Amino acid sequence: MTVHSYATPRLRAASMLLACIATLTGHALGQNLVVNGGFEQGPSMLGPFDPYPGGSTAITGWTVTGSSVDYVGTFWTPASGLRSIDLNGTPVGMGGVLQSVTTVPGASYTVQFSLAVFHVTPPFGKTMRVRADAEHSPTFTVDQPGRPPEAMDWTVRQWQFTAADAMTELEFYSTTEQSIDGPALDDVSVVTCVGGITSPLVGACRGESVSIAVDPVGTGPFTYLWQVEDVDVAGTWHDLGDGPLEIGGIEWGTISGSTSAQLEVVSDPDGSLDVPQLHFRATVTNACGSAFTAATTLSLCQCPACPADFNIDGGVDGRDVNAFFEVWEAGECAADVNHDGGVDFADVEGFFLAWEAGGC
Repeated sequence: MTVHSYATPRLRAASMLLACIATLTGHALGQNLVVNGGFEQGPSMLGPFDPYPGGSTAITGWTVTGSSVDYVGTFWTPASGLRSIDLNGTPVGMGGVLQSVTTVPGASYTVQFSLAVFHVTPPFGKTMRVRADAEHSPTFTVDQPGRPPEAMDWTVRQWQFTAADAMTELEFYSTTEQSIDGPALDDVSVVTCVGGITSPLVGACRGESVSIAVDPVGTGPFTYLWQVEDVDVAGTWHDLGDGPLEIGGIEWGTISGSTSAQLEVVSDPDGSLDVPQLHFRATVTNACGSAFTAATTLSLCQCPACPADFNIDGGVDGRDVNAFFEVWEAGECAADVNHDGGVDFADVEGFFLAWEAGGC
């Protein structure tokens, strides 16, 4: 019988492709996500301050936005180190600095920075804002006229935002017009406030128990509350409680661990498959604030009792291979042999392990 030689190349190809699949990792807690937040890495100074126009990437990790900024060296005393930024550059114009940072969608982040001003021209209340993608901070105002450049009286300011994507564009920009001196910026940091990471996909056979766990991001202790998305109104979420889970008035299964880091979902073995997928997320809270995780999709399948006998004819042969790949290539739920909620090469490997063993 030559069926095994037919299957082995597929198994080897699947194993090679599995080795190339990257794993998702979280951030180290408290890690500054900003590169060169103190502006110490950059070109050598040509004077007490050097202007850089919008679009410049000369300062390591940063892109200049707006009109221009001044890269300040000895002109005034920075908050720390040897360098800082004047957000109103030379010639007169509002400028800013921008950097994209890696974030977890749904997690909250704290932006911290040092702010000061050296007044030369009015207005004497210099203003600036911070932008995280489309979310803008309130206006920060600094007003300390008459101070010498060696005594800038830097103050620490903070703002929080919630990330929408895996990368967040962060910009610090002046809102002070017609002034050659603007808000002075130094010591920028972005650290995780609170959030969590869950698996994007999980799967289960009908009647089987499945766990969805959240890996919290931030500083504990944490509290949790799980939610499920409305099957009729996308984007509407309902808080969960332990006990029966009803979908459209029909008992879909049961829930436990709704206020813990691990949610347990058990579907009704005799229930309807009219709603084969549900979306869950967790709200994670600590002393800093609250944030929700990205949604986890739970797929419910009617699984074959013996994956190796995929066509359910009582034997294990090449016809099962053909039947499996027809379903697998169509991306159908029944091909989710490893029950992880997705149909991929891991299922090919799982199928062939059972098939080459000769059955169940």
